[in-house]
Amino acid sequence: MGMIITVFFIAHILGDFYFQTDKLSKEKESSVKYLLFHGLVYLLTMTGLSLAVFRFSRRLFLTAVLIAVSHLAVDFIKCLLSKKSVNERFLFFTDQLLHIACILTAAFFLLRNTGAPVYDYLTKISTFGDGIDVLWLFKLILLILLMCKPANVIFRKYLLRYKPDPDPEGSPSPKDWQRQEDKALRVGGLIGSLERILIVIFMIMNQFAAIGLVMTAKSLARYSEIANNKEFSEYYLIGTLSSMIYSIVLSLLMFF
Repeated sequence: MGMIITVFFIAHILGDFYFQTDKLSKEKESSVKYLLFHGLVYLLTMTGLSLAVFRFSRRLFLTAVLIAVSHLAVDFIKCLLSKKSVNERFLFFTDQLLHIACILTAAFFLLRNTGAPVYDYLTKISTFGDGIDVLWLFKLILLILLMCKPANVIFRKYLLRYKPDPDPEGSPSPKDWQRQEDKALRVGGLIGSLERILIVIFMIMNQFAAIGLVMTAKSLARYSEIANNKEFSEYYLIGTLSSMIYSIVLSLLMFF
């Protein structure tokens, strides 16, 4: 059962984050065409990965399809609520919790008695050399995926309320400001992803003290801004600690 849940969650993360661009995420809120396209991509991801890992069975295929249909239904309701000025952060986190609940419910009630045996090529991996635990490998893949784009999206929405206002004096034009903002998000997202991946690696290696070195190096790089801007330092501290807690908690849930 653990392998099934892990694969379904990998498919969800891929379909709902990595295969969904920012443009598609925005356009689907006002366009049924984009919403259906997202649903199709999610369906292909969920069924494709499930059938690539597990031996085919009608129950497995129907479970993957049911998860994709429920995902589309939840997204449709979210789009309707977004037009009624419901808080964006509340909608995002509720949306993801409902997706997780749908995956767990479908997997538990439809596959708990039948299971889903993996293909021979995965069985061979588990006996290669000293042996590699296939479930451990897929959990690692899921954890690394969670450390990158999903985490960036989560923290972007969560930290929005704490973000310092731009200095009105000497501010660039709106177009230049948006360009700088987009670049800052890309760079910050990359740094955050690398930071969380390093924390995961150190957690797996039981090198917990090394996590402090990551935090120190990151703080040194932003020292001047932290020292001279109280609002930024508070924003930076909230983001850094939240990112660290996120990485450590998920690592513990996966492997400890």
